[in-house]
Amino acid sequence: MPEFTAYNYGPFSVEVLNDIETLRTLDILQVDSVADSEPFDVLDDLNDQDYQWGAAGSVERQSMDRYQITPQGAGFCKQMLRPHFTPDEWEFLEEFKVRCNTVSLTALLRYVYTRYPDYTVNSKIRYRVLKYETLL
Repeated sequence: MPEFTAYNYGPFSVEVLNDIETLRTLDILQVDSVADSEPFDVLDDLNDQDYQWGAAGSVERQSMDRYQITPQGAGFCKQMLRPHFTPDEWEFLEEFKVRCNTVSLTALLRYVYTRYPDYTVNSKIRYRVLKYETLL
């Protein structure tokens, strides 16, 4: 289980970052840096990384990473991972994936920030994410 620490934009794990790099190296995961000029369906100019402080203390997005499973990665999951799950468990994972990929980043961050408030203490975007909510 990876260990997380409170970081600039919420929970952060070096172990997860290393795992992402390993999956990328094995051509299971594709990681693309997305320029600010490309359209996003996310958080009012806020995404998961590479921010700068703007005028009046606002945070402005510079870029973000987009993660996508490769065709080789999909084959790996089907061959190596799926046999370890029951059909109901696999269906649950598929539904979870769809839910995570269709919800806005604002909603996802708000969910994490309200349920794990200890990980927001260093967040540069905490108050924008939770602007109408209080921490539990």
